Amino acid sequence: DTSSRMRPAFFLPTVLLFIVPPALAQAPSRQETVRPIHQKSFDREGTARERRQGGDPREANGLLVFDGSTDGNRQVDPQIAVGGGYVLHATNSGLVIYDKQGRFVDGVSQSAFNGGIDPKLFFDPHARVFGFDLWNPWDEAKLKPVNISVSSTSDPRGAWNTYPVPAPEGVDGGGIGYSREWIGYSFPGGADRTFVMRMKQAKAGEPAQVFHFAGSLGHPVLTQDPVDDLHFVELTDRVIRVKKVTTDDDGEPRAVDVGATEHGWPSFRDEEVASHPGLLAPMNGIRCSQSTSGCFRTARRCGLDCQDRESTRLNSSHAN
Repeated sequence: DTSSRMRPAFFLPTVLLFIVPPALAQAPSRQETVRPIHQKSFDREGTARERRQGGDPREANGLLVFDGSTDGNRQVDPQIAVGGGYVLHATNSGLVIYDKQGRFVDGVSQSAFNGGIDPKLFFDPHARVFGFDLWNPWDEAKLKPVNISVSSTSDPRGAWNTYPVPAPEGVDGGGIGYSREWIGYSFPGGADRTFVMRMKQAKAGEPAQVFHFAGSLGHPVLTQDPVDDLHFVELTDRVIRVKKVTTDDDGEPRAVDVGATEHGWPSFRDEEVASHPGLLAPMNGIRCSQSTSGCFRTARRCGLDCQDRESTRLNSSHAN
């Protein structure tokens, strides 16, 4: 009842990591207060244009199946999150709610949530809320906000709060995650490529403090375990590196290293990129944009030649 699926998504399995020596905690580079756009219902009290797609529940080979959105077959970016007895489905054309019997409930375009593309969905089993992001590169103010939307309850038909976090240097390809305390988002483009905000404030619809971090902490994890710290995973050609956002004694967020290990996966070697360009596209979109946006747009060029070599260097003396 509380599962979710994203692309790309990171769940943190039990793994053995080479722990690096304690490092200085990284403080946010800046913070800002973002006021939410509040709406009393998913369909803006009936004022949003209905987007009726999918449904038609039926049995196939002993299983209940039903249709989702029918947006075509190119850059659809389909997403799904399940919780509270509902299925929330999103594509680049909008969002649709089904009940768990597969019946259509409601649907709206993305303009109902301040617009944008590239949705990623989650259902948080701790706060019992749905959440998703939309990146809007076409806003009139040229702030290119990442719209973080969180439902007030586990019923997606009800009230929502949308936080437009400015990302004027951002580009397509971000990822969202959560823990019991934090919502995190990392994206390509600009100097500060990760931000976090408190789940409690977003659920309540309060003005939220958004904390930005220099560089990228990695892809935020969908944290189903009841922990407050939010982990981030960075995948490079050589290593898997894990960081986390925790709180200091004053309750302020700090990013700290958890550990890293060499993965030894041959698919990440330079010579294999040209023959398998799709292998590196999702993660290289985040990593390579640190040094060149052109490389982000051309997965075939994404290899050691366009990444920050220092950021992927693993000091072998740290390994046990």
